[in-house]
Formats: sequence, C-alpha cells, structure tokens
Amino acid sequence: MDQHAAEVRDSLPVRDHVSLAAYVRGFRDEHKARTGCDPVTETNWVAVDWTRASWTMVRLVALCQLAYGVEG
Repeated sequence: MDQHAAEVRDSLPVRDHVSLAAYVRGFRDEHKARTGCDPVTETNWVAVDWTRASWTMVRLVALCQLAYGVEG
C-alpha cells in the first residue's frame, strides 16, 4: 500500500483533493475501458479477500489513504 501511495505522490505535481479526484476519475475510466467494470461501484468491498487483493484494489485504497491525509 505504501508503494502505491508513494507512486501516486511522486506522479502528481500538486496533491490536493482536486488533483487526487482527477487521478481517481482517470484511473476508474481507464480500468473500465480495459475491463468493462467500474472497480469502485461494481466491487463488493466487504467480500474482498484482502490477502489476495488485486493491484487495482490496493491502488484504490492507497488513493483513499492519500485523500484522507490531504489538507483542505
């Protein structure tokens, strides 16, 4: 999770809520174009086996972690 958060932190020139939201929207759109499913709305987050979570799931949780720590 920390590696995902660090990659996003390093790739965004500005890390505020607006830039993180734009990143998440692009991430979701790209994933949906590739797979045909929206990883946010079409995932039963309670049923995810977090010991075997996909790259996509871990990235989304890392994004939430980043957003939680952003000021303003």
